[in-house]
Amino acid sequence: MRVVFMGTPDFAVPSLNTLVKSCHSVELVITQPDKTGGRGHKLIVPPVKKAALEHGLWIFQPNSLKDHKTIEKIQLIKPDIIVVVAYGKILPKEVLEIPVFGCINIHASLLPKYRGAAPIQWAIIKGETETGITAMLMDGGLDTGDILIQRKIKIDKKDTAGSLHDKLSLLGAEVLEKTLYLLERNELRPIKQEHEKATYAPMLRKEDGLIDWEQSADVVYNLVRGTNPWPGAYTFHNERRITILNGDPILNVKKGHHPGEVIDIVKNEGFVVSCGIGAFFVKQLKPSGRKAMTAAEYVRGYYLENGSVLG
Repeated sequence: MRVVFMGTPDFAVPSLNTLVKSCHSVELVITQPDKTGGRGHKLIVPPVKKAALEHGLWIFQPNSLKDHKTIEKIQLIKPDIIVVVAYGKILPKEVLEIPVFGCINIHASLLPKYRGAAPIQWAIIKGETETGITAMLMDGGLDTGDILIQRKIKIDKKDTAGSLHDKLSLLGAEVLEKTLYLLERNELRPIKQEHEKATYAPMLRKEDGLIDWEQSADVVYNLVRGTNPWPGAYTFHNERRITILNGDPILNVKKGHHPGEVIDIVKNEGFVVSCGIGAFFVKQLKPSGRKAMTAAEYVRGYYLENGSVLG
């Protein structure tokens, strides 16, 4: 099949690589425009663009898919199918109607749960024990199209958003390959989503990482994992912002402590913070403006002690 591929971040790269190695022909790669950011305002090139350049593919980076010239460019290719993997924009009706087999999207959740931009992060933050990949036929809504294939994966207790992202990225490529194989042979039967069961996963903001120590230790743990590597779960010690990178929940602790209170310093390991239910054992963190360090190093260098209150 003649394929137009749309994708932008690292998550989409394994799917593009799989397409290039397949029997299908990638006629065009559409990705978001280059941006400037970081220190020195350096040019940031989308990972999908880098991969497409390595494969010698034709690349197009429009500011809008609604532009008449953009739509014409896609029409001239006469694609059999458009594959979308974390592109970052909703496709207009004019683009959805171009390919013979329609437009398919590889989404990192078990739809209709976690529609939206950050399904991997929110699945962990909300304490899910499983997630997966959904291949769906796209329509004009936000992840509302008919389901073609779903594959489940367990969320490990130690998974972060980063580690789960990598697992799902590879699984997404496998699901894409299987979806195209079955679509071409007319062996897939689209299934309507149960829209009344839909939940949403909006794009994360920095403030979503703020730790509420009045929550249970499990909730804090899930926030730490689900916001790692970005935006990071953070709190404050003596008005200094610290991002918690690693730790474990402790369920059986004595009551009578205030949420956010440091209740134990474990020599050479870290410190324990009281939560609304249970406590959280902090093992690794990053003070604002400093490099990541062990919690034990922080205790020695920043005069944290029993009775200190975070938040």
